[in-house]
Amino acid sequence: MNNQNWNPQHPQPAQQMPPIPQSKSGMAIAGFVLGIIALLTSFLPIINNFSFFLAILGMIFGIVGMVGIMKGKKSGKGLAIAAIVICVVSGVVVLGTQSMYSGALDSATSSATTTSTSASSVTNTESTSASDSASGTSSAADSSVSAEYRNALAKAQQYSDMMHMSKQGIYDQLTSEYGEKFPADAAQYAIDNVEADWNANALEKAKLYQDIAGEILVQVVEA
Repeated sequence: MNNQNWNPQHPQPAQQMPPIPQSKSGMAIAGFVLGIIALLTSFLPIINNFSFFLAILGMIFGIVGMVGIMKGKKSGKGLAIAAIVICVVSGVVVLGTQSMYSGALDSATSSATTTSTSASSVTNTESTSASDSASGTSSAADSSVSAEYRNALAKAQQYSDMMHMSKQGIYDQLTSEYGEKFPADAAQYAIDNVEADWNANALEKAKLYQDIAGEILVQVVEA
């Protein structure tokens, strides 16, 4: 038997399939986008009330995305970390700007009150009769506040009682062209005369955001 033409065939090594790249975490991407939006709008009065909510929502998405990434299901760890950091910064900026605006408004109100008190003292020292006349005029003015001022005060009371808004937030909402469109003097009158506990309003607002964030987190985990 002739074996000269017989060539043994060697088995070909199996080709290894390249690893399939993992897709980016959708939660991390959503958290990053929400964080960017919250950061860009955190300096804007009125709008930054919603920016704080977006920051909380984005931080939740970033944390959920990070959990999925750590389990090896998705990629994008850096994106998730950036989302969490940006959302935290946005929340701090919102609280800082609202505190700054409120402080500036308090300072302006205090200055106006001090000026008014000083003027009243000078009037009292000049003449008792002039003081009585000014007092009568002031009482008449208080009893005949314009309808616009009264409407501004009623709106401010509603925003404080129902939405627990800050002093600066109510003032901005009253004067905004996208809000109530009251003139600045009517809005200032409303802020000076509204019955509100600003610290209690801030606490209620924080509780509201916390409840909303908790519900969203439960829904995300259950999904």
